[in-house]
Amino acid sequence: MALMGLDNNDSDNIALKNRMIATSNLNHKRIIATYKRYKDIPAYSTWLGYRMPVDFDFGVHCNILYFVLEKKLPLVKQDSATIYLLQQMIANRDYIKSPVYISPYYVRTPVLLYHIARLMGRFTIPQLELYKGQIVADINQQLITCHNVMDQIILRTSLLRLGGNAPPFELDNLQQFEGSNQQQFVFFQARAAFSYPTPLKQIFLHWSYIYYYFYSPAYYKILWLEYLVTKQQKVK
Repeated sequence: MALMGLDNNDSDNIALKNRMIATSNLNHKRIIATYKRYKDIPAYSTWLGYRMPVDFDFGVHCNILYFVLEKKLPLVKQDSATIYLLQQMIANRDYIKSPVYISPYYVRTPVLLYHIARLMGRFTIPQLELYKGQIVADINQQLITCHNVMDQIILRTSLLRLGGNAPPFELDNLQQFEGSNQQQFVFFQARAAFSYPTPLKQIFLHWSYIYYYFYSPAYYKILWLEYLVTKQQKVK
């Protein structure tokens, strides 16, 4: 995430890519904390440490692919495998059915839709383009059922990125934003059961006493600003 925001040199990017390859599934260890149908996919792992278990996270995979494509790094089998993994998770609509299981750090469906729309809005990935209509429909459904102001913001940004039209949104000033339910929104979480095998992971991921929430009011304002800028760019 840090290197994506920097005008860094290619050697740093390549060094990171080599580390991601070295710690990827099957190249490092075999993942145990995912559905059986995904265990033999040699996708990238969430963690870069050699002593860490292999882990998959839908949001992290979106960020990794964004980094690789934006930095124009050579594509290898792990990139193809990660795209395939995302494709399968989207085809199975895991981001709706079991978001916390496929993404123990971003956890919630609106946040996962935001990540995949961010990736697809910037890069054309044929394997994912097949599901754009499905994703747009799911975003629209989430707009109906999600009532947090931050969910409403990131879902609208996601629609705009995918070429859709976002419904009107009444939030006129900073005072309204500060007084909204944005304080109840969590973009990123940590859950200690991420590496447990099924079915322990499916149980313990829902035990609230081992949740770690990360709040950032400044980041929420940036997400709001991002929506406003994206909407203005679409008008142009």
